[in-house]
Amino acid sequence: MVPTTLIMNNLDIANNLFLERKFSQAIEEYTKILKNDSQNLTALNNMGYALTKLKKFDLALECYEKSLEIKGDDHIVLVNKISLFRKIGKVDDALKLGCAAIGFTIYPGSEHNFDLMEEFKKLSFGKTFTDHMFLCEFKDGKWNSPKIIPYDNFSISPASSVFHYGQAIFEGMKAYKDNDNNVWLFRPEENYNRLNKSCERMCMPKIEKDLFFNGIKELLTIDKEWIGKGDTTMYIRPVVFATEATIVASPSKEFSFFILCSPASAYYFNPLSVLIEDTYIRAAKGGVGYAKAAGNYAGSFYPTSLAIEKGFDQIVWTDSVNHKLVEEAGTMNIFFRISNKLITPKHTDTILDGVTRKSVITVLKTVE
Repeated sequence: MVPTTLIMNNLDIANNLFLERKFSQAIEEYTKILKNDSQNLTALNNMGYALTKLKKFDLALECYEKSLEIKGDDHIVLVNKISLFRKIGKVDDALKLGCAAIGFTIYPGSEHNFDLMEEFKKLSFGKTFTDHMFLCEFKDGKWNSPKIIPYDNFSISPASSVFHYGQAIFEGMKAYKDNDNNVWLFRPEENYNRLNKSCERMCMPKIEKDLFFNGIKELLTIDKEWIGKGDTTMYIRPVVFATEATIVASPSKEFSFFILCSPASAYYFNPLSVLIEDTYIRAAKGGVGYAKAAGNYAGSFYPTSLAIEKGFDQIVWTDSVNHKLVEEAGTMNIFFRISNKLITPKHTDTILDGVTRKSVITVLKTVE
């Protein structure tokens, strides 16, 4: 039996060759891995992807089918197989596989089918991901080796401090297509600035501007065909988290920054029923409420689940002292329309500085 570490090293070599677009050499390395471990799902899937790049579609299809024999519900393999069907013109097969196996009927590149696919509007938020992701590592005091890689799992030590002390922040952005198929982002500078405010508060290294925007640009360029039109968008999730293998209670010295994308329709389709929360709190003065920290969301799950059990959709959070002042809702900032005025809580360190909120305020000031 070949040691697992050796197989992983060979897999890294193969993946690096793939990223360098040396597809034939990558396939040779994947083949070596599979001779020793015929059940290696990652090698099979990535080999199929490399064969697709060389337009060896029949061989690629064999890889995907073997992969699905190992794990029939693997979404990464299923998406790649759908994409392959699209490339060879088997539109009906792609749609059937999408419906039956993944639960959505749209797939990359089916431009002429967008108008026919009403089920795309029912696509569950955050359940389906595009073909690629952006990844960069922070070590030795700097961000190193940014790269676009096939969407896949990655290895992390169980001692990584993110698991023990929660150093993790993220952002949420959207990309849209206009009628001319141009891709647009909505005020991305605001997300970039807020990401670094969150990094600073959570004692994490700031993300360089070029790294952030070039990573998103390259990712959207490669996976552009996943972006729909009209009500369908591309949700973009940049994430920074601590990776240093230590259980010492101190800031991590190593981090990962990755960006993944997920096709999505509207987050909500119907009016919401909300509960004014008067027991639990989301944030307190001097805390991390203004940061888009992962722990802020984890802490809200329990009170939100209690509200849902009572028949509500969301919570409206109130101040931590007296529960008399409205602050924000569970997934959004909040406005009240009173006569001809829109009123929103003043931004403090207990409220997330929402990009949509700031935009509405800016528009209202120009109208006045």
